[in-house]
Amino acid sequence: MTQSPRRSGPNTDEGKKRVSLNALKHGLTARSPQALAAMEERSAVRFQPVLESVLAYYAPADPIEEALVNRIARCIWRLARAEEMEARSLESYPAPSRPGHSNESIVRYERTVDLQLHRAMRALQRKRARK
Repeated sequence: MTQSPRRSGPNTDEGKKRVSLNALKHGLTARSPQALAAMEERSAVRFQPVLESVLAYYAPADPIEEALVNRIARCIWRLARAEEMEARSLESYPAPSRPGHSNESIVRYERTVDLQLHRAMRALQRKRARK
C-alpha cells in the first residue's frame, strides 16, 4: 500500500504570501510590511493623509523633527485604527462572554500608543524649545 504525498502548504510565492497572513486578526501589533498593508486594505483609515496633515501642521525644520513628526503621525494612525477595531468589535459582539474581556487588548494597545504619541510630542516640543 502506498501513501499519498502529504500536502505541505502552498508552493507559489503568491500562495505563500497569502498564507502568511492567515493568523492576522486585527493587525494592531503587526510589524511586517505585508501585515500592515493587509490591515490598511481592510481599514478606512489611510496612513498617507494622516502623515500629510501632521507634516503640514508641524512643518518640521530638520531631519530630527521630521522623524519625530513621522512618529507622531504613525501613533495617530494607529490610534485611529484601534478606535475603528473597537467599534467593529462592539458591532460584532455587543455583549462579551466575560465582562471587559473582548476589548482588553485593544484598550491596552491604545494606552501604549497614546504614551508613545505623547512622548514623541514632548520630544518635539523640547527640541523646538532649545532653539
